[in-house]
Amino acid sequence: MVAVLPDAKEQNTSELARAARKAIARLDPDGAQARHEDRRADRRVVLYPMGDAMAELRVYLPAADATRIYRTLDCYAHAAATPGRRAHHGPKSRSANHT
Repeated sequence: MVAVLPDAKEQNTSELARAARKAIARLDPDGAQARHEDRRADRRVVLYPMGDAMAELRVYLPAADATRIYRTLDCYAHAAATPGRRAHHGPKSRSANHT
C-alpha cells in the first residue's frame, strides 16, 4: 500500500479516498473506464420541493458535466442575490473544484 498510496498516513479520509480512486484508475485504466460508463447509466437529476417556496436540486452526473452546471447555476445565484444580502452557497464539492 505504501508504494501505491505513499501519503496515506498523513491524509484524512477524504484525501485518502481521492488518492485511492486515482491509484485504482492508474493501475486499472480499462476497468476505470468501464466503471465510469456503468455509472453514466445511473445519471439523474432530482428536484425536491421544500418549504417556503424553495426546492433542492440534486444531480448525479459525470464530474465535468456537474461542474459545468454548478458554475452556471452559481452565476445565476450571484446575479439573483438580493442587494445587501449575499447569496448562500454551500460547500463546493470536490468535483466543482477539480475540472
